[in-house]
Amino acid sequence: ALITQTHAADRLANDPLSFVRRYDAPEDQEIAAVFASVLAFGRVAGFWPTVKSVLDQADSRGGPRAWIDGFDASDAEGLAPLVHRWTRGSDLALLAVSLQGLLGTHDSLGACVASGDDPRAPTIAPAIEHLVSTLRAHATDLPRGLRHSLPRPSGGSACKRWCMFFRWMVRRPDAGATGVDIGLWAIDPARLVVPLDTHVLRLAGFIGLTERTDGSWRTAVDVTRGLARL
Repeated sequence: ALITQTHAADRLANDPLSFVRRYDAPEDQEIAAVFASVLAFGRVAGFWPTVKSVLDQADSRGGPRAWIDGFDASDAEGLAPLVHRWTRGSDLALLAVSLQGLLGTHDSLGACVASGDDPRAPTIAPAIEHLVSTLRAHATDLPRGLRHSLPRPSGGSACKRWCMFFRWMVRRPDAGATGVDIGLWAIDPARLVVPLDTHVLRLAGFIGLTERTDGSWRTAVDVTRGLARL
């Protein structure tokens, strides 16, 4: 298989998952994964410095989970200068407040997901829907930048960055050198949906994985089924 011909370190070099790998504690990995995934759009050179700045600030406060637990106005001020396309520091601060609210009622993001997921569902749509809806419920405001970070399958979005986040959290690293994911959550990996963006959609059409042309949740599921047949 092609994947066995690549080395994990090489694959991680320009992958936002490398930010998650900075941490050993699951509670820190979950938070780092949220910010690394929601900011992972556009060119790598564009979002990389922003993710690094967010997590450097978190580390200065004792790590991502401690930072979220104690997040206050001074932390929001520290994020204010950051900008990645239409996502601004104020949006990231609102996301941090939403995470703080969620973690006030759940021990972890994984516990929140487990409380609202349907393991019998063919895909992770219920899991994404519940997690994102809970974050939206704890948001004090939903400006454009934050809405862009919190899409849901029910709205038709392919939820590319949340599908990527769930891949990191669900797929377990294998025993060899090729595994790169974290594998914290007990969800059947067969329910994962491919992170669909314009590039994946174009290639999926070229090789016959789907006949659909829209970048929707239904298309992401269709491409995933095409990959499953392979």
